[in-house]
Amino acid sequence: MIRNAIIQDRKTIYDLHSSKVSVDRYDDMEFYFSRLFDVDNVIVNDLNGHVVSSLQVNYHGMILNDTRIVASTLFGAITQDDDPEYFRPLLEDVLDEVSRKTLISLVITKKPRDYLPYGFETVYKRKTYEISRDDLKNRSFEGVGKAFDLPELEAVYRRFTSHFNGYYERDRDYWVKAFKQYQFLRNNIVVYRSEEGVVEGYMVYSMTQQKVYVDEIGYLNGTALIRLLCYALKYKNRAEVTVSESENLNIAIPKIKGTVKLVMMARINDYALFNRLYQSDVRKVPDGFRLGGKPLYINERC
Repeated sequence: MIRNAIIQDRKTIYDLHSSKVSVDRYDDMEFYFSRLFDVDNVIVNDLNGHVVSSLQVNYHGMILNDTRIVASTLFGAITQDDDPEYFRPLLEDVLDEVSRKTLISLVITKKPRDYLPYGFETVYKRKTYEISRDDLKNRSFEGVGKAFDLPELEAVYRRFTSHFNGYYERDRDYWVKAFKQYQFLRNNIVVYRSEEGVVEGYMVYSMTQQKVYVDEIGYLNGTALIRLLCYALKYKNRAEVTVSESENLNIAIPKIKGTVKLVMMARINDYALFNRLYQSDVRKVPDGFRLGGKPLYINERC
């Protein structure tokens, strides 16, 4: 039986996840259950009174091809014994529901082949660069600091993402929740101010003993980008910087290498409605996401 989860299901779902997680992924699982798990958005497959599969669906405002729509995001999928017979009816039921509510569905998964038969296609990729302090010799981090107001951050995100397509809207409530997540993950956030005191960039980062991890960086010009990265490298000799697939940091920092990986798949739930909205004749998901003529950007966990 496919049904909405109840609070009593949480422990069973937790146990399903913990039975599959490796030691190096344990923190990710704890983050999901402490910060992202929302029982009101979870659907389960209940077999004879026992939860054998679980999937969470969140809803977000999205700007796609210069139009605001609502997208559904599927994540946190787990299945007992990886049995497709447990997961298939759950996924089919969820897709039937979200297809009536949203134009676009996204999925965050490490098993993309499981979703290909349902019309999901690879759309979003991100690029990771390894940068050393030597790559930014004699560069300054002047203007970077930790003091800012939330409206300043919102303004940079709006201007930064105006160059992209397919990104989440972020209102004040979004950022408030994001700051709580940053705190849980021990992430830091800094901004770059111009000589006039205007915030022109921000960076979310974390550190290990070996390197700095830049999880998000939004910038309005090359100076903001370089100053923020220099600030990251004042702590460690190396930084791992993740950006959208289209951002070519080699323009600002020659010779560094980037590696690309899949982060999200997407599905158009109703092609007829999609084509009426955008006055198009799209038949494949990637074509629908190219209509805006801008590169894609997304940097979300759910």
